[in-house]
Amino acid sequence: MPEPFGNVTLFDSGEFIGGFLGGNTGNLKVQGRIRPWMPVTVPYCITLFWTEARDEVIAADLLPEFYGANFGPTSWVAHQSPAGGAIVQLGTTVSMGVSDAEQP
Repeated sequence: MPEPFGNVTLFDSGEFIGGFLGGNTGNLKVQGRIRPWMPVTVPYCITLFWTEARDEVIAADLLPEFYGANFGPTSWVAHQSPAGGAIVQLGTTVSMGVSDAEQP
């Protein structure tokens, strides 16, 4: 892979000044990969059961995230962000609100 893409490691350390940690040394190390922007279309998940929505999002190489009250196998997606059809970066999180209410 040509530069500037590939694995990277960033690290540094420094002394805390003042406060609870004053005089102590802090260290930070971040590892990751820089890769080219890979466009992916977000699937439309509104009204799908949450398990179906999870599978659709994963199949698109995106990360599903759900929020809402305790939900079960018949819970369905009432809200999502980014919206279905949006073009996003590979690996983007798709946040979905689920409901147990009767579907409209």
